[in-house]
Amino acid sequence: MNKGVIRLLALVLGIFFLIAVFYLDNQLLRIILLSLSIILFIVFNVIERTHKKLAIIIFTFILLFLAQVFDYIAIKYFNKEPLLVYSIIEDNNVRVFNSIFYRVWQCDLKENSYIIDNLEKMGYFCNVANLDSTNINTYAVELITNYDKYVDTFIKVKGIVVDVTDDYFLLKSYIIKDEQVIFNNNLILKVYTNATINNVNINDSVEVSGRVGKKEDKEILLEDCVIY
Repeated sequence: MNKGVIRLLALVLGIFFLIAVFYLDNQLLRIILLSLSIILFIVFNVIERTHKKLAIIIFTFILLFLAQVFDYIAIKYFNKEPLLVYSIIEDNNVRVFNSIFYRVWQCDLKENSYIIDNLEKMGYFCNVANLDSTNINTYAVELITNYDKYVDTFIKVKGIVVDVTDDYFLLKSYIIKDEQVIFNNNLILKVYTNATINNVNINDSVEVSGRVGKKEDKEILLEDCVIY
């Protein structure tokens, strides 16, 4: 079989497998067909080139980028489960797929419905009713000792503001003694929002939802936050 025939066959099969990915629901089969499609397109573009090794590297990167675009289209317009993700986080009844250029939310694991977060509007994309609001004191031990369980998941917390800057404000765990609020350093939440912080002052009681980020000793970053 000459190279021209192989090239044409690779193109036809690559397109066929790519189209099939749109219509199939089996996730493993979709990943296999997408991978085969990428390999066949590489063969189509490389087989008759002189510098094959360099061409393979170049076209692999190009096709992987196009596969990411293809995956985005399949999610947005065909409501398909994401394929090209580097991590999947489950929290209660919510699943979050993290990809390079976007994040995808499945707000109910019983329903095959997906919402794309283009990372322009950060925050909790599902119904906030799915999050239980918890006083910061409840998290004072749990969030520190079981940090690995919570990292990159979203929590909803009530607390009292102890400091405010242009970019973030701080919540600290506290005790109430003789009707006085006494703050401690058992847990410090550094709350980042995606807009200028307005109407948040020291000693205000606030309720926020956000994604648990990096931990430094007893201080934990809370990112992509929404204030209620």
